[in-house]
Amino acid sequence: MVQTRNQKKQAEIDMNNNLKKQQEEIASKEKIAVETLLTLSEQNNEFDNYSDSEINEARMTLARKKCIFEQDKYDKPMSNEVKYSPYNGSIEEQMKESFKNKDMKTYKALREYKNNMKKYSEIQNFHKNNFNKILANISEKDILKYLKEKTVKNDDKKVIKPDEDQRIYLCKIKEEKHYLQELKDIKDLIKVRQEIIELNHKGLVELQDLFNEKLQSYLKRFSC
Repeated sequence: MVQTRNQKKQAEIDMNNNLKKQQEEIASKEKIAVETLLTLSEQNNEFDNYSDSEINEARMTLARKKCIFEQDKYDKPMSNEVKYSPYNGSIEEQMKESFKNKDMKTYKALREYKNNMKKYSEIQNFHKNNFNKILANISEKDILKYLKEKTVKNDDKKVIKPDEDQRIYLCKIKEEKHYLQELKDIKDLIKVRQEIIELNHKGLVELQDLFNEKLQSYLKRFSC
């Protein structure tokens, strides 16, 4: 199909506009890249003001805060309908009784409480099993912001203030206790295995001595 002069002119205009648009987009991306590099450079320089221990502690605290914040969404107080439920037994048993008695208000409150407990348990287990990933995803920007907010001077010394939410440190204590218990269990297992090996070795030596004794007796008695 042969283009008219106007069509060719319009095509050239469109091509120039597209080229100009692409150049603007490239320039915009280059600007963003430069600004990002400058920001990272500034952050890296500011990180020099803090020790590795302080940075790691900030990262750990922010990861715990994130987990606690998400768990709090499901850690809701027990409603009066659940607290003063006229039924006995487990939550499931109370739900059955309330449904049987057509007490739908109590039934719905019990069901909601059960669902919240289930969700809380699920997200708690998820955080426990994926904590290292959560820790790795804490951004340097958030760490730096936290350190700046928490840093105070005390007798001309730089100090990182403890976080206001004491549950973070309770979480740390529980985690430490869990690790210590695991270490104790492994140590006890090593001790048991060593005792078994020693007993087996002793038993093996005794069996070998008994075999040698019987062999010598056999040779003396039946050798030609």
